[in-house]
Amino acid sequence: MRFSILIALMLIVSRAQAQIDLRANAPYDVPAISLELSLHGQDVEKPWRDFLSKLVDYFDQDRDGTLNREEVARMMPLPLPDRGLLTLDFATLDANRNGAAAPQEMEEYSRLHGFAPVVVEYVPHAERDLQLAHIFHKAMATPSDTTLPQALRRYDLNEDDVWEENEFLAFAGDVLRQADAADLSQKVESTPRAVLRIELGSDLPESAAATTTQGDIVSTWLASRRFRVSHPREPWTLTVVAERSAPDVATTREFLLAQFQASAGSNGFLRLDEIGQSPSLSGFTELARYADRDADGQLTSEELNAYCDLVAQGAACQVWVQVTDHTGNPTALIDGDSNGRLSMAELSFASVALTSEIDCPSRRYFSLEFVGPSAKSWGGVALPKRSSRSTTPTVAVTSSPKWFRAMDANDDGLVTARESPLPAEHFRALDADADGLLSADEASSASGVK
Repeated sequence: MRFSILIALMLIVSRAQAQIDLRANAPYDVPAISLELSLHGQDVEKPWRDFLSKLVDYFDQDRDGTLNREEVARMMPLPLPDRGLLTLDFATLDANRNGAAAPQEMEEYSRLHGFAPVVVEYVPHAERDLQLAHIFHKAMATPSDTTLPQALRRYDLNEDDVWEENEFLAFAGDVLRQADAADLSQKVESTPRAVLRIELGSDLPESAAATTTQGDIVSTWLASRRFRVSHPREPWTLTVVAERSAPDVATTREFLLAQFQASAGSNGFLRLDEIGQSPSLSGFTELARYADRDADGQLTSEELNAYCDLVAQGAACQVWVQVTDHTGNPTALIDGDSNGRLSMAELSFASVALTSEIDCPSRRYFSLEFVGPSAKSWGGVALPKRSSRSTTPTVAVTSSPKWFRAMDANDDGLVTARESPLPAEHFRALDADADGLLSADEASSASGVK
């Protein structure tokens, strides 16, 4: 049985694709799902091969198209999962023992030793997952006419209608008993194999179909680039965020170039021996020996720029897949914009659309995201994470009345009774669907805005 998610409504035609069985090397039970990935309509291996070719060219000082022992010794290590590093060993890299490492040998060596085109990382559940699961299960046990935001009201400590993890955990108390933890971490049953075909690097139209079903596996579109995949008869849900993230090397480059220009002055270069002796140039200590492309003992701005280009290309050349086990914690499913906070809009949506899944104490939740390298720096260049996804409201409110936008204190596109200064009976009169929230449409309707 095969099941496909078609991102951006693009049918992936026959071509080489990366296929990953999520269960093959998983340290814990995960749903029996395989991924078929392509990147901007191309084989995901192409950026990886392009980078390795550029890497060889960068350190090929004698320009003969291969790397000798001395050139390999000057190369920076390659990042591996769990913040490991792969230091290139020339004796192993030179597979045919001819004294020169060719680009093809670099590809084979990198793939064999963990610097592969696709890297899968598995993150086990944390103690907070068990605690949050316990909180949500208690909330779902409230009377059926109580909405999820109402059930969770006591956890909004600063009363801003946004629920953050630390607010929930302030009530979590001690770690759950082992019996509770065991109940929330039961094994995922073997399912018919599903294949998720994901096109990365394309925008998902807002008009994409909301739900697609093939066989027993169900995919539901939640928001731009977000899907949930589930099995109607087995208690697991996988939230897929089909959006790649890469380190913000551009910010690091700006900082390094500014520091370089301030320190180099009219010389136009920094001497490597001076860098090692000056505390103010400590940011260049590691990268200088790699960035000095011609090995003349001097670092120029051109070399620094080219080296940052190399690191930026390398940081984006792999597809890093992160699979996280959340046990019974549904927050990854509810958090529509993946900003680590639950808004009133997200909880209200969950109350309507996700109740059957959240109201299941035995259900296990997994998330699958496409992240960047786990290393904090590479070859002396810091790899800062990009800022969190936008927290702007998913509801279009620009055409709503000014009074509505003024009341919407947290800019989530909804006005709660707490935010509204209106008398309770007036608020209820405007709340056409009686869900305890004023939407932009309800406000526009009340004001005669078409």
